[in-house]
Amino acid sequence: MSRYDPVPDFSHTVLLAVSGVHRGMMPAVKYARTMAQDVWAVYVEIDPARTAELLERWGNWVPDVPLVVLESPYRSLVDPLLRCIDRVDAERVDDIVTVVIPEFVTEKWWTKVLHGHNGLLLKWALLFRPNVVVTNIPYRLDTSGRTEEPHVLTSRLK
Repeated sequence: MSRYDPVPDFSHTVLLAVSGVHRGMMPAVKYARTMAQDVWAVYVEIDPARTAELLERWGNWVPDVPLVVLESPYRSLVDPLLRCIDRVDAERVDDIVTVVIPEFVTEKWWTKVLHGHNGLLLKWALLFRPNVVVTNIPYRLDTSGRTEEPHVLTSRLK
């Protein structure tokens, strides 16, 4: 048997990146709940006019997961999330932070170019951070434009 350094005990915090309350978000919420007791949803406020409606919908659909609203006066999604993750990591020394990113997936790979790359930017920004794990939960659109629950995740999460 080869030598290894023992892995210290750690606690686990899950931060769920929230873009809105819709069918594509629900599998990610369900997944985050299975990972830890300590789950927080994080919403970056780009348009303050949307925030009140989002808070109301979140309270109706996901009342057991606290929602933190991060202001972003420069309309940046990544920077406020990184600062939030840094605060959580600094407050919880023996903690692993898992960031769950629900990610919109189009039917055709080339249509991804037409949609934002926020999930990719966030993953890249977190890649070299110690004590941070990133999990993507894809949600897809069918040809009519409605969101569908991911087939693989649906069978695993039920």
